[in-house]
Amino acid sequence: MQSTHYSDAFGAALQLGADYHVTGRWYLNVDVKKLFLSTDVRLGTAVGPVKANVDINPWLVGVGVGYRF
Repeated sequence: MQSTHYSDAFGAALQLGADYHVTGRWYLNVDVKKLFLSTDVRLGTAVGPVKANVDINPWLVGVGVGYRF
């Protein structure tokens, strides 16, 4: 039987963003985040367990629209 297990871990994040006033009560939000996460992985295979260290470092880009009441 094959199985995969990722260990729980904490990571750091950097964020840069801004809110832009469009018109009246409408706003536009833009931000970029870079995550830094490293975790241990254990793969159960037919020939035995395989252990590895995995770095998960994605870039996240967000865009939002807001309305102020």
